[in-house]
Amino acid sequence: MVADRSRRVLGYTRYRDADEFARTVKVRYRQDYWAEADEYVEVWIEKDALAGVVMPVVVDEFGLDLHVTRGFASVTYLQEAAENIMLEDRPVYVYLFTDYDPAGMNIADKVEEELLERTDWADVHVERVAVTPEQIRAHDLPTRPTKRSRRERLTRYEAAHGDVSVELDAMPPDVLRRIVRERIERHMDPWRLEQMRMVEREEREGLALLLSGGGR
Repeated sequence: MVADRSRRVLGYTRYRDADEFARTVKVRYRQDYWAEADEYVEVWIEKDALAGVVMPVVVDEFGLDLHVTRGFASVTYLQEAAENIMLEDRPVYVYLFTDYDPAGMNIADKVEEELLERTDWADVHVERVAVTPEQIRAHDLPTRPTKRSRRERLTRYEAAHGDVSVELDAMPPDVLRRIVRERIERHMDPWRLEQMRMVEREEREGLALLLSGGGR
């Protein structure tokens, strides 16, 4: 199957009436929870299939962006990420989630190397969070023999980790979400976050009322 991505349909987003537009704004309005935070956080995940598992925590709960590399991130993807990081005037913490295998380790190493180099070694901290040997043992994750497609890289991997690999997909979804949440909460006080959510809900209601004509 060939996907034709060269054709686009251009036009306005249309609404039945002002009330429908007001309802849309009410749903879409989000505060920037991190605007006044002392640190900023990014979550990177190797597999597109797992984006839906952690998105409710990263995007919906904490209002952060979720970076999905789909294997090895392209140069363009890494450059754009580095440029966004350089706009920050505070420490940035990048948490990586990859398979426990040669490719996963190399993906994490490449992201760390490229981000640090492209941000000119700014105040950026990169940590690969999962999958780890401790998590494999704690959750009895299913293992598989390490693929032997690239001998040299495999030898280095085996020397450090043995002939065992584990897919990130093997992590129970609730455990994966908990790990993500724990990392983010290191940088955001839960009480402060809940206060901002309360303000956000009130502002949504106010916007909807104003745009529907009820605030006149």
